[in-house]
Amino acid sequence: RISERVLDLDVVRSTDRWEVADVDSRHGDLRDELDAGPGTVVVWDVLDRVLPEKNPEGGWAKRRLGTLAAKTADYLGMVFHRRIEGRVPGAPLQIIVNGEKVEAWNPFAPSEEHTISLPPSLVEVELQGVAAFVRVEPYVLPPRNLFSSQEEFDRLGGPARWNRQQGLYLYRADRLIQAGGWAGIRAVDEHTKLGRAAVFFDTDLDDLLQTNVAKMRVSIPASLRAQLEPAVRELCKAAEGAYRRASVHRRTKLEDDDGRRFAGAAQVGSGVVSAAMAAGVGPAMLTVMEAIREKDPELAADLGW
Repeated sequence: RISERVLDLDVVRSTDRWEVADVDSRHGDLRDELDAGPGTVVVWDVLDRVLPEKNPEGGWAKRRLGTLAAKTADYLGMVFHRRIEGRVPGAPLQIIVNGEKVEAWNPFAPSEEHTISLPPSLVEVELQGVAAFVRVEPYVLPPRNLFSSQEEFDRLGGPARWNRQQGLYLYRADRLIQAGGWAGIRAVDEHTKLGRAAVFFDTDLDDLLQTNVAKMRVSIPASLRAQLEPAVRELCKAAEGAYRRASVHRRTKLEDDDGRRFAGAAQVGSGVVSAAMAAGVGPAMLTVMEAIREKDPELAADLGW
């Protein structure tokens, strides 16, 4: 049995309601895709807000679609990573975008040897006189020097990179709703960038958390934030400890290589900048310095940048 549902933005705009239409078939030719077994085919059409009106099938449009498809695959791999990995009951979920299988992006790096799993906790909340629970699972990810490879360290940095990906990962029925940030409990800090925590809640808490219709945003009430604060505080303490130990290790390693190397790092940095200015590539050098400050603040500080 095949059912087809349509969500039409023109209808949504005209009715001001998220109405899903049950139709006989607008894409009968796609039924062949489902002959092999159960599954779902998603079709996006009338992309007037994505493709240029004058030449929607031109080279620029195709490149834009390719870029958007890649970003979509990355996003789906993050949002549904628990189902793709088979961490929930039932068969693992498989998603294919333009013929390519979507790979899971697990923000907690479970395959890394030095990932630290802190004790989980349950937070009880009351909704209409009935007790419900939010489960918190904190993790401290390895610093760069303890990752299995530089490539994995970069990949696990996430789409927003390490600093902005720290914090709480909220899951509604095992689907990721919020990826990072401390939900107003504390500010983002370079020293706590290795700390991430999974926060699981069921659909019965949608009203309390004000889950929006797109299942892409929630709002944690002040009462729940107060209950989450002790777990967040312990996680940040552990993450900061791991960060500082890695910093000490890095400095010790550099000093072991050459006793004066650290003392001379700022001179090297100054010399590189002077050479760039003399060569007439000052603006490019400033861009490089900014990129290093963003990616490796410790190295930038050593070089005096």
